[in-house]
Amino acid sequence: MSDSVELLLDSAAEEAVRRDWVRLLELGLPSQARHTSESNRPHITLAAAPAIDGSFDAALRGAVRGLPQEVRFGGLLLFGGGRRTFILVRQVVVSAALTDLHRRVGDALAGLPGQFATTLAGNWTPHVTLARGLSADQVGQAVAAVQAEPAAATAVAARRWDSAARVTVDLSG
Repeated sequence: MSDSVELLLDSAAEEAVRRDWVRLLELGLPSQARHTSESNRPHITLAAAPAIDGSFDAALRGAVRGLPQEVRFGGLLLFGGGRRTFILVRQVVVSAALTDLHRRVGDALAGLPGQFATTLAGNWTPHVTLARGLSADQVGQAVAAVQAEPAAATAVAARRWDSAARVTVDLSG
């Protein structure tokens, strides 16, 4: 399990991502739509670690104070998911504003042990996850199902996911 700091999308962008999830599900493919928890929303992960407790919330609120912020979707990417499976994501284009927001969140978490290398400056690939656990044989069908979607979105809020308590904490207020 891991905790994270996440950006949430405007309703139109969230619905577009959810349509991708449903298309994948309807084809019998792995999809984030299979996770029916109320907290399962399309998001951009800014930071992740085994645990991010509430002692960081004030600094994180200061780091995300510039929301809302425009973001742009890019193409589809595949990450190696281990055990010969893949994760299909929609890339989020890196902008100066998004990079600055990511840096501020990193600064707010300075000293937090165990931060995942893939979310640290220089290693971070901003994205929205569409499906985890795709086999090599499923990749082509999944990519074909989700190719066309809008390019613009707005990050409207930020939250902290507490995996142990299974709750989200609003950081935007």
